[in-house]
Amino acid sequence: MRVESVPTYMNEHISVWGHTSMVTDRTGLLIIRAWIEEGSSEPLRAHIRISDDVAEGFRRTLTLSRPEAVCAEVKEWLAQILHNAQLPPERDGEQP
Repeated sequence: MRVESVPTYMNEHISVWGHTSMVTDRTGLLIIRAWIEEGSSEPLRAHIRISDDVAEGFRRTLTLSRPEAVCAEVKEWLAQILHNAQLPPERDGEQP
């Protein structure tokens, strides 16, 4: 099997392995890129990019050096994803 197309935005039509669907749910994304800074007293570096809704893009980017701080950011992001899941979906053109 081969992939026919790869989505660049979550709201695009997706065609993979011959199936087409429209992604309409909110989808969060958290990317962690970690490396070691040689010679540092705290050698861990973790660059984090955070989005609660990929349709809106990344809302935060930060670099941390303590594992506890990285874990706290992941925990906060997951809590936000859960919170967003309980909100009603936004509808285009509707006024509150």
